[in-house]
Amino acid sequence: MHPHSQSPRFHQQQQQHQIHLIHLQQQQQQQRQLLELQEQRERQQQQQLLQLQEQLRLEELERQRQIRLQQQQQQQQQQQQLQTASPSAGHLHGQLLHHQRHVSGGLSPALSDRTSRHLGRQSPAADAPFGQNMTYLPQDIQMQQRLLAEMAQAEFINSMQTGTPQAERDAREEREMQEILRAEAMKKIMEAERMEEKRRRKHAKIAHMSRYNDLMTQSDKDFITRIQVSQLVTPDPYADDFYAQVYGAILRSRLGVQTQDDRVLKFGSGGGVGLGLGQKGPGRRQSAMQRMEAQVERIVNNARMREKEKISLNNLQGALGKTSGRSYKAAPRQLLQVDSGSSPTPSPVPAHGHISKADAIHHEATGAAKEAAKIGRETLGSAAHTHEHDRQDPLTHRESLVILERLYDLVLDLEQMRRDQPPPEEEEDFLAWEVEYEAHVQRLWLGLRVTAPLETSVPHPFISLLMPIKGKRLLPRAARYLDDHQTLVTLTLLVACFSQADVIVKAHVLDTLKESEEYHEVDAQTQAFMQSIIQSILPVVAKAELRIVSGLLGLLFERNHVAGVACTKPGLALLTLFISRVEVIKQNMATATEVSELPPPEDTDQWQSVFDNLFNFLAHDFLHLFPSVRISRTLGIPHSNVPNADVIDHPVWQYLATMALHASAEQQQILVTSLRELVLENVTSVNKGWVADEEERRSRLANVNIFLHALGLDSSQIAV
Repeated sequence: MHPHSQSPRFHQQQQQHQIHLIHLQQQQQQQRQLLELQEQRERQQQQQLLQLQEQLRLEELERQRQIRLQQQQQQQQQQQQLQTASPSAGHLHGQLLHHQRHVSGGLSPALSDRTSRHLGRQSPAADAPFGQNMTYLPQDIQMQQRLLAEMAQAEFINSMQTGTPQAERDAREEREMQEILRAEAMKKIMEAERMEEKRRRKHAKIAHMSRYNDLMTQSDKDFITRIQVSQLVTPDPYADDFYAQVYGAILRSRLGVQTQDDRVLKFGSGGGVGLGLGQKGPGRRQSAMQRMEAQVERIVNNARMREKEKISLNNLQGALGKTSGRSYKAAPRQLLQVDSGSSPTPSPVPAHGHISKADAIHHEATGAAKEAAKIGRETLGSAAHTHEHDRQDPLTHRESLVILERLYDLVLDLEQMRRDQPPPEEEEDFLAWEVEYEAHVQRLWLGLRVTAPLETSVPHPFISLLMPIKGKRLLPRAARYLDDHQTLVTLTLLVACFSQADVIVKAHVLDTLKESEEYHEVDAQTQAFMQSIIQSILPVVAKAELRIVSGLLGLLFERNHVAGVACTKPGLALLTLFISRVEVIKQNMATATEVSELPPPEDTDQWQSVFDNLFNFLAHDFLHLFPSVRISRTLGIPHSNVPNADVIDHPVWQYLATMALHASAEQQQILVTSLRELVLENVTSVNKGWVADEEERRSRLANVNIFLHALGLDSSQIAV
């Protein structure tokens, strides 16, 4: 079998076998290290013994040398004394020395002293002059020779008797020292072996205790899973996992995923289990989470089935009448039960309480498109209904925050109501819930101030609510509860009052290299606008028809300064979004198989007129759209010295590429003429190696190719 097809127990046993082999290898390595340490210690001890023996030998040699020196000194002293005493004494001393060499190889200093003293006592005439003692010389010589022989023999015997114990004592001391060192070495070896045996027993005990580690039967796994699920089940899953659930819903809405799956498994009794966020990428972790979710869902479904069976059994009890005897339940039973399925069912109610909503939405969207086009041509049809007494002061920052807090409460209530939505089978509860839900949606719609006239204030109340970051982040959450008509009206109002937004009014602060507190504040507001507002209107524009896009652009021309709006990040993103949607519509027109799928000719002509107006508005400001060019002109520095110029100019190159796709031949010529110097500068700096960073060279060349590819050209065709 393939290794991947084995059971988990097989893989676990293989892992345990590998771990056991690793432990054995470690033990063998430790034993080898211990043996090497013991051998090293024995070598050190042998070296110490050799050094000690060498030291003793040197001391013995030194002692013998000192003894010989002392003997030589004594012999010299005796010789001097004999020479001064008499010639016979000198002759006798010479014979004595000759006898000492043959008998004992030399007498000790003590023997020489005793000999000299004895001779002095036996020969009182030795101190007399040589001439006076001539008659007594033979007797003195014989007596002296006899005495010297006896004393030499006694000295030799004494030296033999005293020399042997000294050698034996030295040998014994050496053997004792060796025995002591050997005993210490054996003691250390035994201690190391005892520690190794203790460690081996400890490892064996641990291995015996852990032989079932990482092994779980299916019942053990189910038991752990039941414990985990019991900890996850709560009466309200959003109470403990609220932010994760809301964040997951927002992410799924941005990605275009259906939000019906709220990632919560609910019990019939009201409790539930939160499954958290969906997994992003493939991998082992994802499959593990999917298995966990499937197991939890299976357990929950089994609990539902048991609850349904219990309910069905309880419903059957007492259905035919009152049972005799006392029931085991305290509550009284009804005598008869009528099946609720036999009652007449009312007609199905739409999810939001609207009748013929599709027709209404289509009619209102068409009317909104016509109204937007009319506003773009005339100055807003709603402005005619604005009276002088309807004008108000703009909302203050505090008033905007207070309104936003109320709107957040409404959004939280709507999210909770959607989670608590009763099933459609329970008609009364569902109708009551639907009425309350529609009331909350209506309060949210009115609270956004979208229906206020355009000339109410400057900025418009709706724009004032979008100025704080909380307001920018509220709109995507609130847009989920608005229908298509309401979201289209919101987009129309946003386009009409686009230049009143704070990110447009303060966009000039970003055209500098000096970072200040105001710079960071405007940058944070711009990022929030791009991530929240632009992302929330993206689904609306993605479904808009050609005439709606034309009407919105016409409204943008009439109510805003297009060149100023296009020089900002949000304005450029909005224009790119509209033109990209038209490009998608044209591609669908090219692949359409039925005439009904094509937009009317008047819509196409209207779009071409709107695009020509947009091109004429920006014809003299194409170069000024680049942030790097604006910064270089403001600070008076060369364009090539602006840091990160390729990064901040990338959205502009994308927008100009979309413009080139819809432009005519004459308009494309104007585009190329306006951007000729900038294109040549970028291509020249890359080809001649003026840019040192390889990443910067690639990004700069990629930006130019985005624009040139839309014209059917490439940077490689430009000769520099």
